[in-house]
Formats: sequence, structure tokens, C-alpha cells
Amino acid sequence: MSLPVLIVVYCFLTVVASLFGGWLPALVRLSHVRMQVMMSLVSGLMLGIAMLHMLPQAAEQLSSMTQVTGAMLAGLLVMFFLLRLFHVHGHGELDLDDCEHDHDHTHEHGPDHHPGPPSTGHRLSWVGLYFGLAIHTLLDGVALAASAVADAHQHPHEIAFYGLGTFLAVFLHKPLDALAITSLMHAGGWTARSQAAVNFGYALMCPLGALAFWAADAIVHQYMPNPGPLVQA
Repeated sequence: MSLPVLIVVYCFLTVVASLFGGWLPALVRLSHVRMQVMMSLVSGLMLGIAMLHMLPQAAEQLSSMTQVTGAMLAGLLVMFFLLRLFHVHGHGELDLDDCEHDHDHTHEHGPDHHPGPPSTGHRLSWVGLYFGLAIHTLLDGVALAASAVADAHQHPHEIAFYGLGTFLAVFLHKPLDALAITSLMHAGGWTARSQAAVNFGYALMCPLGALAFWAADAIVHQYMPNPGPLVQA
């Protein structure tokens, strides 16, 4: 399989994963336990890919385990502080259909509490998440194409799935990203058609990122004599 075809296959599968994640609430009843199990499984798989596949490759390329472990620790700390700084704990209405046991909910708000229609702020709460994840997914597409190109230049005569580790890391967490967006839209009262349209637009971000890298690599090769790959192996 040629490198361009392989990248197209990776992008197509990532689009399918994103669309599936957005449609998941309509296909399966997602209880709290199921969500926790799914998130734990994906997190474990991604952690294994990072530690057992990407980390050794990074150490081989940099020839310095100190730099690799330092960068990994810095990334973990940055993500930890970002999560603590921007963590949002929702106090919205509890959906009784999601409860797995019977109990009285009237004491939570009192007898006079009557939830009204979602406010404008609630209806638009998904927008910030969408743009943040869209930029993240765009960069995922760049990383996916760059990883495949780098692997191809490093092992030009081997029959291999170039960039497979990066693809798996991207592919595995896309359904959860799309699920977060459509879940917020559903909670805000948006129609199923609106959710599908936003989900489809989000799914296209990864191929756009891969296309952007491919175009940049082509431009570099056109205007610079013998530059080598945009991402050096």
C-alpha cells in the first residue's frame, strides 16, 4: 500500500470513529458505569501506545532518554494543571432515565422547583468545546500524516503500516471527543439534525489537518532544493 493511500485510509477510519462517537448516544444507553469503563479502556490503550511504542521511538531519535522523560513529565504536568484550572463540574438537571436504581429525587430541588427551557448560555455551551476539540483534531491530522511520512523515510524498504501508533492514538479517542460535543448539544436542546451536522464538520477536521501537512510538504519540496521530508526521520 502506497503512503498517500495509507494516509487516506487512516483519515477515513478516523472520520468513521468520530461519526460513530457522535451517534453513540442514539444507539446505546450510556450509563455512568458504561462511560467510566469505556473511558478507562481507551485511556489504558492510549497510555500503552505512548509508553511502549512512541516513547522508545522518541528515545531512539533523540538519543537522550533524559530529554524524552523530561518532555513526557512536562506534558503530564501541563495537562494536569490545565484540567485543574478549567475543570467544569455541572450541576444541571439529573436525567431520571440514566439512573440505575429507584429513589426519590424530589428532595434535591424541593417541591416548587420547575425546570424551564435551557437558557441561551446552556444552549451554546458546546461551542467552546467544539472549537477547542476541532483545533486539537486538526493538529491530530497533521501529526498523523507527519508520523506516516517520517516512518516511511526511516524505513523505505519495509512493508509496514507507517504511523500506526499515532493512528491508533488518534483513532481511539475520537469517539469520546465527538460524544462530548453531541451530548452537550443534546443537553442544550439542539435538534438531531443540528447534532449530526456539527458532528460531521468535526469529523472532517482530521483529514483537513493531514491535507494541510501534505500541502506544506509539497510546497517545501517545490521551492527548496533537496530539503528532505518536512518531518525528519
